[in-house]
Amino acid sequence: MDAKELTDDFRGDTANLILSIKALLELDAEGALVPHGVGGHRRSLLSAAAVRLAATPSDAAQAPVKWQFRDRRDGEDAWSTWMDCPATFAERNKGNTQDYQFRPLYAAPVAPAAAAPINLEGLRKKLLAPREIVRNEDGYLTHPDFPICDEGTHAGKFLDAFGIDAEFVAMESDDPEAAERYFEAGEMHCSYWTPTPPEGEGWLLLEIYETEDGPCALFGRDRYEAENELKRQRMRAQLDRIQQLEADKGAAQ
Repeated sequence: MDAKELTDDFRGDTANLILSIKALLELDAEGALVPHGVGGHRRSLLSAAAVRLAATPSDAAQAPVKWQFRDRRDGEDAWSTWMDCPATFAERNKGNTQDYQFRPLYAAPVAPAAAAPINLEGLRKKLLAPREIVRNEDGYLTHPDFPICDEGTHAGKFLDAFGIDAEFVAMESDDPEAAERYFEAGEMHCSYWTPTPPEGEGWLLLEIYETEDGPCALFGRDRYEAENELKRQRMRAQLDRIQQLEADKGAAQ
């Protein structure tokens, strides 16, 4: 990949990026990445790492906020107390170690601001808002508002807590021909696979990601809207039955 084409599509912070890269290295050490490796996700991690490392400021020395000096007392070997002096005086005389000693003073490091609490208010609305589906060059998809979770977090249970029904669609069961192409032909992307939405209304494609068993798609829908739609369907069916009964009764008279 040309360095000019590097992108940072990783949705976590730098600490999570480092942890993810370490996890990949551990999998590689265990031989778990053969024969297919982890494809696009690996490239995304390494690309993001390159972008962030390139953007890291250099460790240039901090400029002193002031200089101090002390000199020898006339006819004495003892040094005087430290006194402030202009930077120009220090630069001009700091080579004269016989008569002067200089020291720079630096500003105290600014304590980092306390991190704001993570705000998940409105997450259901953000995740289920209509959006243009743009998959990356390898066919994978990430939702910009999907939170970064600890390893082992069950996405379905997490989304359930926010009133979102979740369904996982695996390429292997959804499209066996695509899965055969992915595994046997050694193609490390899944751009040729279009996941089939689950049965029912209101499903939105949230993510497409890699697993040990091949690509998997995550669909979600608003549970409350789905429940209301089911109630509306039952109400319409009940009204249809009542109307049919009235019509049958009228025809019998």
